Amino acid sequence: MSQFQTIRNQAFDFLKEMEKENSAIEFSTMSYADGRIFATTLTESMDKEVIACSETATFFIGSNLVNRLARGEIDRVLISGNNGEILIQGVGRHSVLTVAVKKGASIKKVISGVKKHLPKFVSIEESFEDILAQYYLLEDEVISTPKTEKTSIPS
Repeated sequence: MSQFQTIRNQAFDFLKEMEKENSAIEFSTMSYADGRIFATTLTESMDKEVIACSETATFFIGSNLVNRLARGEIDRVLISGNNGEILIQGVGRHSVLTVAVKKGASIKKVISGVKKHLPKFVSIEESFEDILAQYYLLEDEVISTPKTEKTSIPS
């Protein structure tokens, strides 16, 4: 298994652990600030309207707002609807955590649980950044490897 897949699996495990501790969480997703999903507990059997609401919340709050969340300028965004809430929390420098909260659930309890688990998600993001740095360092070494000098054979 690759380092990347190991980190994704850890992120998935942390999402499941957070959900197990708080039954008010319907599903959760860790994604990059640009909207690409890193890990999610979404399943095909979930209500399509809930999934659509989450995707809409994640992608249409605007890249500027998501980047401000990821940089820590804004702590979180809460979107309330008739069927529950969507909590979007900044994680580290480049990621966000999206949590779908069941209707009638205590949002304070969910926020508290997210705060408790936040260091784990920050660690995941840092580990991923380390892998990317190693990859790009190796790529730069391959690209900038000096070519051997050609020696001319005296005639």
